[in-house]
Amino acid sequence: MSKSCNANKKIPFLSLSGRITFLLFTGFILSLFLFAGLRYISNDLLGEYFQTSDYISRSEAPYIENLEKYVQVERVAASDAERLGEWRQTNHVQYLMVSRNRKLIYDSLYGGSLQTDQAKSDRIHWNWQHFYTVEFSDGDADVFIYDHFEERFAMLVTSLEVFLCAFLWLFFVFLNLRKDIQFILTLNEKVSAFGRGENVTFAAPDRNDELGMLSEGLGNMSEELLERKEQEQLLQQSRNNLLIGLAHDLRTPLTTLIAELELAEKQSTRSIVNQPHIKKAHQKALHIRDLANQLFESFQIQTAKEIPMEAPAYVEYALGEPFSILYEELSTDGFDMQTECLEWRPVRVRICIDYMDRIINNLTSNIRQYARRDKPVTLCLIYDDTYIHIYLVNERGSVEATMMEPAHRHGIGVQNITRMMHKMGGKCDVQIKNEFYSVRLSFPFCEQ
Repeated sequence: MSKSCNANKKIPFLSLSGRITFLLFTGFILSLFLFAGLRYISNDLLGEYFQTSDYISRSEAPYIENLEKYVQVERVAASDAERLGEWRQTNHVQYLMVSRNRKLIYDSLYGGSLQTDQAKSDRIHWNWQHFYTVEFSDGDADVFIYDHFEERFAMLVTSLEVFLCAFLWLFFVFLNLRKDIQFILTLNEKVSAFGRGENVTFAAPDRNDELGMLSEGLGNMSEELLERKEQEQLLQQSRNNLLIGLAHDLRTPLTTLIAELELAEKQSTRSIVNQPHIKKAHQKALHIRDLANQLFESFQIQTAKEIPMEAPAYVEYALGEPFSILYEELSTDGFDMQTECLEWRPVRVRICIDYMDRIINNLTSNIRQYARRDKPVTLCLIYDDTYIHIYLVNERGSVEATMMEPAHRHGIGVQNITRMMHKMGGKCDVQIKNEFYSVRLSFPFCEQ
């Protein structure tokens, strides 16, 4: 099937690079013909313009006036070749000729005075020359001055013709390649959209040149990337499901083990020698259960795409109740709970109740297991312009405070709290300063 489809594809006359070369060459040839035609027309028009207009006389007039002043002031004779040559060089005149009675007296091409013979006076009879009568010290004489007057004007016209032909050449190439350029711009937009995660199609069945091959390659690459991404998501989901199931299955035997240990602790017939071991085993089982719960929560947090956020509420109602529960439970367990700067300002925050319950449970569990019972646990509230910061501080330094050690500072419980705070738009920060360990929960203010 694929062979028949490939056989039915239209074979292009030229590839993209060949088409560009062909267009450049064709446009160049057409521009040359256009330039030749414009030159032919402009030469005729310029010749007629120079003959019928006063352009040359207007261009020569300032030089003639300057020469007349020079001749009158310096009393220069028509045959004084040296002083006429000085004037020509000073005024940067290309050509100067002086004649009298149709006989050549001075010619700048020869650089000196001339004898008035016919052989050297033929140029006087050129009909395109404009002579001006100048009064020299030895009498009137006819003067002809030339200084690229026509060439300057012709050079300007030629420059405009070259610019026009070059512009039309490039315009011709661009006009024939506009579809290719638009296709390249479209490909660029599609690549950008694909990079943003949008679903785009790179296929271009109407093209089988280099751009078509590029489009087909991008389409194949995008399909491979999407397939690989889907496979990675499936693997990640399978791994998450496996670990969630493992954490869930781990909690069932742990619950039974904890129940049996609690029953063993309560039996009065149990030997007092075994009581410390049973109590220690009970604590370790509780610890394992907490770790399994934290592992279970971790994967639930990672796999949750959206969380149900409550409507904005004053901090006293949104945060007061959860931290009151933490305060009461820890006080019941024998911790010396203290509060500082306990002030409920009229600002609003948004929370997820389910996440707040988990955060309070994690904090309570960590404090129960690792905090020093002989030192107070301080609950402190601090406000700034955009956040309300809630601190839990406990003094470190004993063997019991194992939560302060590097192996426990960034445990799964703290990571779960950090992720849940981030999804609620807040922040969690764990700090160790001097001999104190603190957990800071920052909740952003919401608009009224």
